Amino acid sequence: MSMSHRERFLTSLEIREPDMVPITDLGLDPPIVEAITGKKLGGLSMVVVSGENSWEASIRNRIAMSEACIKLDFDAIPAISDYSLCSKSINPASSLKVGS
Repeated sequence: MSMSHRERFLTSLEIREPDMVPITDLGLDPPIVEAITGKKLGGLSMVVVSGENSWEASIRNRIAMSEACIKLDFDAIPAISDYSLCSKSINPASSLKVGS
């Protein structure tokens, strides 16, 4: 019997033998996500740390990466830390101090 993506991934995390090795990626770069989904993201990183609407851009990037992983039939979707998502009112780049 074939396992679902979820069953396969969780089985491997429990160090048990799934029906096949789970397939995923640690993260897809925007040009790859764009090619798979047909959505324009811009930039070379999925993590947006500055600029106007960085919160919205980060959400849009995460959704597009999830769609790409689903289209590629991956067993899991990576969760990437992005401090742009901590609050709509916080700009993490503005709090960085060079040389401190």
